[in-house]
Amino acid sequence: MEDQEERYHALLKEAEGSGKIEFGGVDLGRRNHPRFKIEDTEMQVDISLTVSVINISLSGVCFFSTMRFKPGQTFDFKVGSVFSVQAEVKHCEMVETDAASMEVRFQVLCEFVEQEMDLHSLLSIIDP
Repeated sequence: MEDQEERYHALLKEAEGSGKIEFGGVDLGRRNHPRFKIEDTEMQVDISLTVSVINISLSGVCFFSTMRFKPGQTFDFKVGSVFSVQAEVKHCEMVETDAASMEVRFQVLCEFVEQEMDLHSLLSIIDP
């Protein structure tokens, strides 16, 4: 565990130096952990939907989706083929549309339910 913590803190420092990490936010009370910017990393939500992750932390995830989610909705957020964690939608808003093709995209903010992601799983995502 200590090795994972050391690796996590080293990645925090590296990400902070390269601008790939976000601290704080609009509602500082919700932000328990730094969020790693990993936009364009695709992960699976439930069985049939793949989303583009914007950032992820030990306590939650933010992603783009073509599907609208309702606040309070819960789902399994899958990491690889083995690990999954329950997540609850806190906020969902339309962030861009393409009028010509009538495409819509939503930014979805979620919190992991009753558990934080363990360091091993987070490290496998941000430092493959």
